[in-house]
Amino acid sequence: MNHKLEIVKTQQADGVVLRLSGRIDAYWSEHLKRSIDEELNAGHYTITVDMSEVFYVGSAGIRVLLASFKKLKSLNGAFSVSAPSAEVRGILKMTGMNDLLEQDKRLPKAADAAKQGVEFSTPRFNLAIEAVDVAQKMTCRYVGNPDLFFAGAFSAEHMKTETILRDTLGIGLGAIGGDFSDCRKRFGEFIAVAGTLSYHPTDGTDRLDYSLSAGTFLPEVKMLYGLICQGAFSHVVNFSLSAPYRSAPLSELVEKMMDVLNFKSAALTFVCEAAGLVGAALSLSPVNIPPEGLFAFPQVRENILFTPEKAFPKTLAVIAGVAVTEDNGGRNAFLKPLTPNAPVYGHFHCAVFPYHPLRKNAKALAEVVHRLYESEDPPLSVLHLINDDRDAVGAGESEFTRGLCWISEISDFEFIS
Repeated sequence: MNHKLEIVKTQQADGVVLRLSGRIDAYWSEHLKRSIDEELNAGHYTITVDMSEVFYVGSAGIRVLLASFKKLKSLNGAFSVSAPSAEVRGILKMTGMNDLLEQDKRLPKAADAAKQGVEFSTPRFNLAIEAVDVAQKMTCRYVGNPDLFFAGAFSAEHMKTETILRDTLGIGLGAIGGDFSDCRKRFGEFIAVAGTLSYHPTDGTDRLDYSLSAGTFLPEVKMLYGLICQGAFSHVVNFSLSAPYRSAPLSELVEKMMDVLNFKSAALTFVCEAAGLVGAALSLSPVNIPPEGLFAFPQVRENILFTPEKAFPKTLAVIAGVAVTEDNGGRNAFLKPLTPNAPVYGHFHCAVFPYHPLRKNAKALAEVVHRLYESEDPPLSVLHLINDDRDAVGAGESEFTRGLCWISEISDFEFIS
């Protein structure tokens, strides 16, 4: 049972429908009032609220419904309640508010509506989901064995060459270079999106390297391990914050998008404004791990770059990764809970750029990402995003203010050792 109030907006030919789910008590009635007022301010004067999944409405909620009904009536508009649950219908009848009742009709489930395009509101953020091609799905290949990382046991036989096509999403440990001997001192975190590839070399140069597709040229990454997704994205999501919130955590954004779209597994690429990033990156190649191990103290401070607090505020982040629900067969050693006890597991890498204003309604991922790489300001860092949940001193997780996300369900997983 949902003890919050969630609101999904759909635009129909005869007006706006707000589909409510949860409870409307004194606290959540303010959230409902703000949502209705936003529609009025946007010039929508025919509003229907579907209350089929509302299990409780208190006096404060009744006042919001009645005030909205009167306000829209005075504007020659219309406000009505559709498909009320038994609890809501009983309350409306007892309070003499039958005038609000619209003829019963069941509206599409949120996931079905999302596949046609939908706006979804939570107390923290708003999602505007646009369907590009709902039939599109991606495949995902897990390449290599991450357990070798902790043993420092990588050798030439473990390196794989992966061509970064324009429909490729990839993250993992790798390098740009020739054979194993050329790359062995430089392997680090990489991120590949839409024909672009960047990685964090571990040879002490402290400068990112990147490669872009152009004409018939396609970048190649020398992988030790990682994951590669291929295919087209089915949806584009535009997200923004709800007042008074100033940021939204990555885990909430991913979990809510998957929930609304009813995806059990997903490949995602974000281009968004960062409020603060929490992550880590190797400064020592995993091929050159000393006998005492990568995490031995105090050497770990030199072996791994780590953000002890949220870093890179007011930058632009390109994030790529995979997320699956706990009950999905795609979960494995590559994926970890996004937060402690979270129902969603994932793995995300991020390329950090100096701030660039996001173009409104940008939908072509390749165009957006290539423009960033081709600007005068090169990427600042590549991070493996993490959740630092240490008691008292943990930095938490990465948070964002607004942006775009390209997402598609994963239809098939393959494991390549």
